[in-house]
Amino acid sequence: MTDEERFRRHGEELAAALAAAFPTWLARRLDDRLRATGIDPGEAADGRAAAVAAAAAELGAGLARLCTADIDEQTDTPLSLVRRAIAGAPTRFLDEHGVPRPRRDEMDSRLLPDDVHALGPATFAELGPEVAEAAVVWGAAKAHLHRRRHGRPGGPSLGSAPVPDAASPTEPTAGTPGGGSLPDLTGVEGWLTLEQAERLRRAAAAVPPGGRIVEIGSFRGRSTIVLATAAADGVEVIAIDPHGGGDRGPQEIAPDPVRGDADHAAFVANLERAGVAGRVRHVRSPSDRAHPHVADPLDLLYVDGAHRFGPARHDLAAWGDRVRPGGLMLVHDAFSSIGVTLALWTTTAVSGRWRHRGRVGSLAAFERVEPTRWGRLAQVGWHLAQMPWFARNVAVKVLLSVGLGRLTPLLGHRSGDWPY
Repeated sequence: MTDEERFRRHGEELAAALAAAFPTWLARRLDDRLRATGIDPGEAADGRAAAVAAAAAELGAGLARLCTADIDEQTDTPLSLVRRAIAGAPTRFLDEHGVPRPRRDEMDSRLLPDDVHALGPATFAELGPEVAEAAVVWGAAKAHLHRRRHGRPGGPSLGSAPVPDAASPTEPTAGTPGGGSLPDLTGVEGWLTLEQAERLRRAAAAVPPGGRIVEIGSFRGRSTIVLATAAADGVEVIAIDPHGGGDRGPQEIAPDPVRGDADHAAFVANLERAGVAGRVRHVRSPSDRAHPHVADPLDLLYVDGAHRFGPARHDLAAWGDRVRPGGLMLVHDAFSSIGVTLALWTTTAVSGRWRHRGRVGSLAAFERVEPTRWGRLAQVGWHLAQMPWFARNVAVKVLLSVGLGRLTPLLGHRSGDWPY
């Protein structure tokens, strides 16, 4: 069986799993909304059945088109088709019965503009384990086929390319102490250099059994694989990423559900291929809404989420508060991203609760400590010492953005990538 045939078969299996689970799941969602409004679902049973049937038919037709299309011609994902089907007849059914549209936050409104009744699933797991498993297999098959054709499973269109797979002489592929060596990151996209990955590996390997590692911002799993591979048995590894298709870089801020679903499929496929899918618990949610899903305390916090000031400051402050005394917080794009750097100045620089533990490129490490006056002054001084490097990085990004990359060697930057 060819890869194309195998991919088509997995698509058919996913379509069958959805056909079996979707009507019951949707009927239950509609009944819940009716009850919350004080309407007896039995009084609207005929209308509900018609809405469910129409949505199921629309979903089935969309899946049939998707399963027969070549991967390079696919512009939808199975989850986006589910959401589109819900936005039709089921939405009209609730409107006709006077069910009020709930107030949704800005993130939900941008990610799912047509899901005005907030019916849609965030992930396939909400439709049942059979659907979730079929979706993972389909996503892995798609990522494999795309990688075989194009060399990698589709990448972000940022102003820089992801880091190369091959290690340079200055980037170690193995380290000390425990946790073994770095896993094979070939084909796993991201902006974590191998030298930074080694620093992350050593931090994860130092977490004792029973400890907890939290990652904010997983993208397609490059850093997640490092953390999960290095973590000792008994250490919980939690990856938080909404995979909404936004905040992927300065040119991809706005959410894009199709792009987000592609990131999620690649994330799952990469973890499966690395053999660590069972070691990671993924919370597919924005970090500010993920707190109820994670217990305290944290032994290691790795922050590489949204780089805008507001979200970055929340991650450093709110999630940083959950790190135990003596625990570590590693921050990517420190003194490289303007938003992250401003967030550092309002948290790690002045709170007195963090002591710097070095920097590898833009990966800065901080230890949670008891605040003292001299400790706070020392941290302000260290942050000030990073400002020349920060100014140089901003200048490099400006030159690259306006097409003057040929001038960046004058600033000591000799690649066409953004500094990270």
